[in-house]
Amino acid sequence: MTYERVKTPRGDSFRTVGDQLSDEIYVLDTETTGLEGAPKDLVVDIGICRVSFNDGTVEDVYSSVVGYDTSEWDDYLKNAWIFENTDMTLGMVEEAPPALNIIDEVRRILRRKPVTSYNTDYDFGKFLYEEPWDMRGWFVECYDIMKAATDVCKIPSEYYGRSYKYPKLDYAYSKIVDGDPAGIHGHQDHRALSDARMASYVMIELQKAGLYHPRRAFPDSDLLFRRLGAVLLVELPHVVLLEPLDEVPERVPPEDEDLQHKQEHYEADDHGVPFYR
Repeated sequence: MTYERVKTPRGDSFRTVGDQLSDEIYVLDTETTGLEGAPKDLVVDIGICRVSFNDGTVEDVYSSVVGYDTSEWDDYLKNAWIFENTDMTLGMVEEAPPALNIIDEVRRILRRKPVTSYNTDYDFGKFLYEEPWDMRGWFVECYDIMKAATDVCKIPSEYYGRSYKYPKLDYAYSKIVDGDPAGIHGHQDHRALSDARMASYVMIELQKAGLYHPRRAFPDSDLLFRRLGAVLLVELPHVVLLEPLDEVPERVPPEDEDLQHKQEHYEADDHGVPFYR
């Protein structure tokens, strides 16, 4: 990670070059075999869009199924929700480029770039920051689009001490975005590139309304700066000043964090069909 010296009210300090964000931000989505995260679960589909705030445009940058030898998989992986409820098949995984090749491509695209997703704790925290992706510190993590959309969608929550629950992506898209610029035609297909497009347009509309900024502080600010490998020195409007850490400490999640994720992002409808995120 690259740092530069800056003047602050408390004297000289450092910040990452990525903190001076350009007009562009990358939006990523993953589709996976389950909710537990690595190493139990695997990323099987990944999509990346590039957003220009100035132009209000969304550009497809990358999309690929992630290849594995499924003959080595157990029933848990082979019967994953993604294969039973979308157009993804085990055959597509078997024929896709090998996972390590995909990882190299994604690293090349995102190196030192500002990146976010619709649920960064899931996409980044449970997968991209873990082996074999191991991308912690590889890019500049930006504020979670899902969390920014929460106070707009205003879905009441009876749990976890929050006023509102995190909205599912399709609900946020229908609530916040006019028309159908992502071209989903009223149906979320739960494929990575399509979901990345949806999240991108949600982010654009929130940013236009002044409700999204990539550098907005996380509710758990300490988690953000650990992920960036830095310690917060002083926070100013739209500027976060950081000091690098020699080692990035691991975060131990609260005991109910996984339960919270499951209940809010993997719910079943009246027919027992799960909503995957």
